[in-house]
Amino acid sequence: MLDDFTPENGATRVVPGSHRIALPLARDLSQPLARHRDEKIILGCAGSVLMFNGYLWHSGRRNDSHGPRRAVQMGLRREPPADSPVKLYAYRENGA
Repeated sequence: MLDDFTPENGATRVVPGSHRIALPLARDLSQPLARHRDEKIILGCAGSVLMFNGYLWHSGRRNDSHGPRRAVQMGLRREPPADSPVKLYAYRENGA
């Protein structure tokens, strides 16, 4: 979190345990202003880190403040098995 995440500036919301649900998200819950009965709003100070399974239902909320709510996002995953057709690539600034 590069800025504080507050209720006013659209802090991230998550639905705990939703990464285990195999069904698609209900249409009415997929709307940006929809609320899920189990959702939790994640608040934090600038410099905090939030890590979660990418399959967890999550979204930002509307920013009603007059300031930014900036964050850095990063994805992590296991390396695929040696016989997998999936290839991982790393790019360097110098093009090497």
